[in-house]
Amino acid sequence: MNKNKRTNKEIMAEKQAQKEKLEKDIAKLKKQEKSKKTNKQSWKGEIGDNSFVMIYSSLFTSKAYRDLKPISRDIYIGMVLYAKGNFITEYPYRIYKNICSKATFQTAIKDLVEHGFIEIISSGRFNHRPNNYSFCDKWHNWNNK
Repeated sequence: MNKNKRTNKEIMAEKQAQKEKLEKDIAKLKKQEKSKKTNKQSWKGEIGDNSFVMIYSSLFTSKAYRDLKPISRDIYIGMVLYAKGNFITEYPYRIYKNICSKATFQTAIKDLVEHGFIEIISSGRFNHRPNNYSFCDKWHNWNNK
């Protein structure tokens, strides 16, 4: 029997192994895609040099945005940058500590919540994690009180 010739069983076993490898790769890709959809952030670094935020004129000219303090605007834009397109995000201390103090940050968050730009989804206070924030559009209906 020739050494270069493979039997049908060997060919079938090789094809089965290739099929299993492809199925594992597909499952891995689906898992990665699912983790993106659930807003789990694998990105651990600082905001990159090439990051940008698009601000629509309706937001920029709104009464709610104009009424925000400048630090609140900066915090909001920083959160949007950090979220990278996700609607739910955390904003860890290591990011905003370079912008302002913790007390100023907390005041800015209250300001953003009152003006309808974000909502606090979950508090990380008791498990030593950052809060989870959700971006919202309640600012459309905000009126200066």
